[in-house]
Amino acid sequence: MESVSEHFGFNPTYFSRMFAKKTGRNFNVYLSSLRLDHATHLLETTTSSIPDISEESGFSSSRAFIEMFKKVNELTPKQYRDQCSEHQKGSSL
Repeated sequence: MESVSEHFGFNPTYFSRMFAKKTGRNFNVYLSSLRLDHATHLLETTTSSIPDISEESGFSSSRAFIEMFKKVNELTPKQYRDQCSEHQKGSSL
């Protein structure tokens, strides 16, 4: 958040408050949502490893990514990818 607020010329506290007021969401929650959306897309469309997807999506570690993904989706990234593969196989028959 500091680098984003600095980019726009605001102090982090002010930026955070204004972001929440305009969007109805905390900046960190919004950023995590974007990261998860990107990671989900990569899980669906690539064969990249979980650590590579985690890094490319901006998570601090694979563990943090897996925990957040599981909290939101009730599946691990691997389980999600496997489920997507099964759906793709079923739809191509």
